Amino acid sequence: MEILQITSDYLPNPLWGMGWHVFQIVERLNGKNITTRVATASKSNGYHKNIITTDSSDDRELLSPNQYEIFHDFNRLNRGA
Repeated sequence: MEILQITSDYLPNPLWGMGWHVFQIVERLNGKNITTRVATASKSNGYHKNIITTDSSDDRELLSPNQYEIFHDFNRLNRGA
């Protein structure tokens, strides 16, 4: 099973508690026949292997390069472009 968690707040510098909650969900679900990916703001680029940010050309087309924004093209991300 694969899960896509979409959040503007994530580590390493969360703005409020949601970033920590999402991190705990990811940590507990991964490895139990579940892959959890996190689409988030560029500030989390490279935080762990399942982060989707603006580190590749495909990600740059889908996600915003602005530090606390997520989407450049949400509809395309939602289709699994």
